[in-house]
Amino acid sequence: MGVMGKKGKKKKKIQKKQQQKAMKQRAKKKAMQKKRPATRSQSTEFPGMPGNLPPEVQAKANLMARFAQPLFEMADATDMEEMQNVATLAQVFWEAYQETDLEKRKAKLDELREHYAEVPWATREFDDLTEQLLKRHIYLLSDTHTEEERNRYTREDLEAAMAAEEPAKEKEEVPPLEESDYQIPEFTTEEIFSLLSEDEQTNLSDLFQSIKDNYQDIDFIDENNPVLHQVVEFQEKVLNLFQQYLQHKGISETAATAHSENLKTFFNDFLKDQHNSSMFSFDADHLEEFIVDFYPRKVEANPAQDELLMTSLKSFISFAETLGYLENATPYLKIIDECEEEFMEVLEDYRG
Repeated sequence: MGVMGKKGKKKKKIQKKQQQKAMKQRAKKKAMQKKRPATRSQSTEFPGMPGNLPPEVQAKANLMARFAQPLFEMADATDMEEMQNVATLAQVFWEAYQETDLEKRKAKLDELREHYAEVPWATREFDDLTEQLLKRHIYLLSDTHTEEERNRYTREDLEAAMAAEEPAKEKEEVPPLEESDYQIPEFTTEEIFSLLSEDEQTNLSDLFQSIKDNYQDIDFIDENNPVLHQVVEFQEKVLNLFQQYLQHKGISETAATAHSENLKTFFNDFLKDQHNSSMFSFDADHLEEFIVDFYPRKVEANPAQDELLMTSLKSFISFAETLGYLENATPYLKIIDECEEEFMEVLEDYRG
C-alpha cells in the first residue's frame, strides 16, 4: 500500500503540473496571438539545421521532423528556444521507439515522462502523445517494429495518427495527362548524351565507373561514407537527365515530374531507406515488393504518379540499360508486367 500510495501521489503531482502548464500555455497563446504569424509551425526540418546537408542526412532529418510534428504543434514557432527544445524531445522519443526491447523502451519513456511534466509548453497528456508518436513511428518506419507491434493497429489507425501533421494545402491545378504521356519513348545513347556537355558526360561516366570499382565499400548506415555520397549524387544526376530527356521527347512537364517523383521514391525511400540498396544493387524482387506493397501502402495518393508508375519504372529501366547502367532490362521489365494487375487491385484497396 505504501508503494502504491507514493505512486498515486506522484501521478497526481504530475497531472497537477500538466494542468498548470496548460493554463499558462493558453494564456501565453492569447498574448502571442497578435505577434505570431498566421500559421503554426509546419516545418519538415529541424530548427538550426544547415541548408547544405548531404541528401541522405537531410532526408533523415526531414523524416524525424515529420515524426515529431505533434511536438512542433505545441510549441511557439517564433520562439527559437522552444523549437530547440522540441528537437531535443523529438530525438529522445525517436530513440525510445527505435528500441525493440519493450521493457527498455518503457524504462526510457518512464524517465521521459518526468522531464516532460516540467516542459512549460508541453500541454498534451503524456500517454496520449506517446500513443500517437508510436503510431507515427510505425507508419514511417514499420520495418523497425515487430510484426506483433505492427498488428496492434490497423492501417486506418496509423493514417489517423498522421492526419494531423499538416493543414491541407490548397491544391494547385495540375494539367491533365495527355495520351502521349503514357508512351515509353525510344532511347538512344547519342540523343540522351546530346543533352549534356562533354564535361558533364565525362563526369557522369567517371562517377559511374568509380562507384562500380568501389561499391563493395559502401555503407548505408555511415552518413559520411564516400561511396554512399557518390551513389546519391549519381542517382540524382541520372534522374535529372531522365526527366530532361522525357521532356525533350515531348512528354508533358506534368508527366515528366510524376515519373521523376516515382523514381525518387523507389531509389530513396524504398531502396536506400528500407533495403540498404541502390541503382547498383537492386533486383527484380525489390521491384515486385515496391510495386505491390510499398507504393500502395506508403506513398501519398497522387493521380498522375499512380497512373504512371508502371510507365515510370519501365521507361527508366530501358533508359538505364541504353546507357549501360543496367546490363539486362528483361527480368526487370518482365516483373513489372507481371505485377501490373495486382498493383491496380492493391492500389484500389488502399485508395478506396
